Amino acid sequence: MSGACFILSHSTSRFGVVGALHCGGRLVLVPGHIARSAPDFYTLVCKSSATVLNQTPSAFKALIEAERESGVRNQLRYVILEARPWSLPL
Repeated sequence: MSGACFILSHSTSRFGVVGALHCGGRLVLVPGHIARSAPDFYTLVCKSSATVLNQTPSAFKALIEAERESGVRNQLRYVILEARPWSLPL
């Protein structure tokens, strides 16, 4: 994955940092106000030529909707969906 570009927003794990450092890729840090706006986040994904994205399923769903509305094609090759831990009463 040499040359990969990882996107790291507030909702992701350490995967982006470790992945970028391990493969010699780039790491894009996403400001909070952009991470909270699916259209702005999708624009950043496209403009930065991101190839690896780590998101929660709900955030990724919003990103897919932003992609449909924009009509712009992205460079993503890998999407890692992470789940938040659940606290279930026993």
